[in-house]
Amino acid sequence: MKINPDMVLVDYDGKPIMVPDGENSTKELTLRSVIIQALNLMVEGKLLTAEKKNQAFQICVRMNPGKPLDLKVEDMAFIKERVAIFYNALVYGRVGEIFDGPSE
Repeated sequence: MKINPDMVLVDYDGKPIMVPDGENSTKELTLRSVIIQALNLMVEGKLLTAEKKNQAFQICVRMNPGKPLDLKVEDMAFIKERVAIFYNALVYGRVGEIFDGPSE
């Protein structure tokens, strides 16, 4: 499935989710930044095997700004698993909508 990693994630009101960017500024949260953070953050008890680290690396290096990213079903499941660990319900839900379509 091809996705746009530059897509800006929105809150429950349809407004861009803003995150800190430096000392006194904010920026819009993109799918690309969520994926990169979720695949690279480490926490005790959720460590990745060498195979999973390689999968994370391969996904991240394929994400070029302005270009679509082609993901396999296994890649999307892996990303969603990691997003569930490191992000709140809103971000997880938005990623799920992008990968699986809107829920009813």
